Amino acid sequence: SQQKDPKINFGLTYLQWYINKYKPKDKIYYNTALYMLINDINGSESTDDKVIQCLNQYAIKYDINFILRLSLKLQRKKISIHLMTKLNLYENALDLALESNFIELSKEILNEIDDKTLKKKLFLKLSERLMLEVTTDQTTDSEINNDIKSVIRSIIKDSDGLIQIKDLLPIFNDMITMGNIKDEILESLETYNESMTNMNKEIKNSIKW
Repeated sequence: SQQKDPKINFGLTYLQWYINKYKPKDKIYYNTALYMLINDINGSESTDDKVIQCLNQYAIKYDINFILRLSLKLQRKKISIHLMTKLNLYENALDLALESNFIELSKEILNEIDDKTLKKKLFLKLSERLMLEVTTDQTTDSEINNDIKSVIRSIIKDSDGLIQIKDLLPIFNDMITMGNIKDEILESLETYNESMTNMNKEIKNSIKW
């Protein structure tokens, strides 16, 4: 049997038409439209994307705290994460993304952060989750070794070097030995030595008369 198409919400359709045509200043119009969208009983991933598109379109014309409370209450997680990120609630957004297993979305959240201290802290939280997944999901030492190396390189690359191998050592568990990551440690040491060499050159050049 064919699935029935979701019922069209004519009230929402008219309200969105009115907003697009007349661009009212009162937040009640935008709050109501978003409320109707988020409350949609046929809500799905595509509807989440549609709501986020509307949030971006309506910019600061809606009550962001009201819409966030509504999204959390109705378990619209991607919408909640989007709003938390807009409010600079990065750690809350990351926690919800990890809890929901939105790994790629977690990385997008981290890319929004300017504060290097906070960014590093949250990258380590993501790293711990990724390491745990590798050692839990894989069964053989070979699989663990290969995946751990891939995760480490990915973390260092995604963080633009903000996270180094030394930062990850405290979160390694019993399944990960120094031998597993020998290549990554050597590579890190080479990068460090190269950095120190360049720094020494800069110092020498700066004190030349």
